[in-house]
Amino acid sequence: MWGAASHSVSRAEHQGSLKAVREAAPLTISASHSSSQLASSNSTSLSRLVSYGPVVTQRPAVIPGPPAAVSFDFWHTLVSEPDGLLAKLRREAVLRALIEHDIEVEGEVLEAHLVAAQALQTEAWEQGEHFEPTWAAAHLADAIDGLEGPGHGRVVEAYLSTGGTADVELSPGAAGTLASLAAEGVQLGIICDVGLTGSRHLRRILDRAGVLCHFRGWAFSDEVGHYKPSSAIFRHMLDQFELGEGDVVWHVGDLRRTDVAGARGSGLVPIRYRGIADDTSDAPEADLVIDNLSELTSLARPSA
Repeated sequence: MWGAASHSVSRAEHQGSLKAVREAAPLTISASHSSSQLASSNSTSLSRLVSYGPVVTQRPAVIPGPPAAVSFDFWHTLVSEPDGLLAKLRREAVLRALIEHDIEVEGEVLEAHLVAAQALQTEAWEQGEHFEPTWAAAHLADAIDGLEGPGHGRVVEAYLSTGGTADVELSPGAAGTLASLAAEGVQLGIICDVGLTGSRHLRRILDRAGVLCHFRGWAFSDEVGHYKPSSAIFRHMLDQFELGEGDVVWHVGDLRRTDVAGARGSGLVPIRYRGIADDTSDAPEADLVIDNLSELTSLARPSA
């Protein structure tokens, strides 16, 4: 039985299982692709973990399966973001809100406040401490001299609403892979470490892309109260699936520290996707490394 979901934690609380790791060499799949440098909401940290570009790989042996369910990471797995797009849109939205309320802030000062707000979330994520996007927005608004009352609330709103209309795209092969897996009866879920773009906006992105309907399990950190690799966020999603004794669940993500370690520690089969960014850190590798999400379709089919 999968454990019960964990409850969210408050800002005050913020301030105030399986653990064996398989050490086998990673299995990899060959797939030609063109990688580009794309940033996520945790881009500052991610830049220290990944390198970009095609990698020569070879065909893997069999991994446990077929899966009864597959969970996916969001950023750099299902969805890609053009370099710095969300940060740029967030800055523009905040600037418009300031102009509406006749608040003057020098460009360099505003940029410093935005960077400081981002740094709060990045530090919490790196340490595995829960963080709400609203906390970053409030920190930014509080730092701006003369901003109070309706203007304060408008800046917070502008900061938080940016992701809802951002022009981001699904990763190559994502739409077809999700549709094929769902058609085969595989239960699909998302386990996402939310940065500064809240889960309500992330769902809208998937809805606009026409793939939201394929998912039945959700675990966004701003709703669950935990980041990966905590087993609590994995259990939250697993509890939404119909799973029997011995059922296999895969988790597909791009980062070793969060996706691979969290999946393995929670009893899922970790699969690392490097089609957008390749995590070359020295953290333990996944059971399987793929370059194209479409490879999952054939791997998930029962053997003849």
